[in-house]
Amino acid sequence: VQQDRQSFLVVDSKAYKPYTALGAGALRFSPDSQRVAYVVVQDGGMRVVVDGNEYKPYTALVADSLTFSPNGRRLAYVARRDGRSQLYVRDLDAFDATSLPGTEGARHPFFSPDGEWIAFSAGGKLKRVSIRGGSPIPICDAPIIGGAGTWSRQGIIVFDPGPSGLMQVKATGGTPERVTSQDTKMDV
Repeated sequence: VQQDRQSFLVVDSKAYKPYTALGAGALRFSPDSQRVAYVVVQDGGMRVVVDGNEYKPYTALVADSLTFSPNGRRLAYVARRDGRSQLYVRDLDAFDATSLPGTEGARHPFFSPDGEWIAFSAGGKLKRVSIRGGSPIPICDAPIIGGAGTWSRQGIIVFDPGPSGLMQVKATGGTPERVTSQDTKMDV
């Protein structure tokens, strides 16, 4: 909702604090729909807000990168701080997020079913990294990623590489296989 050049969020008739702007495409509900996260612009910076609670500002946030872990206890997103754009993960009971080294240029993060890993695209590859840190592990080549993916309990990742349609690959790595295309003549 916008009022007097301020934007604010209303969920279940509860109005949250007004901000200069809300990030486009940034509203995310937890898997149980009990929590809401979004990106706001305020005082020259961008912040992640969860259930009305603001967290430290970043130079920039990729608004559509917000993703909850399957249990709803963590949030991952791509942000820029100190001149570096990388993946951050935050336990929702903690005030600070943790940057995940080696994830520079990350896009489209999504969690593993157990919430212990985050898959993302960067540098023309689909990769995964532990929420506890460590070096990212390449899964497959993915020169273009058109959006986030999903990680099944069977260890299969389905992702959107753009115009070629959906692809699937084992989370442990391998060669992606086409699942669907945007051209119905290509689908088998």
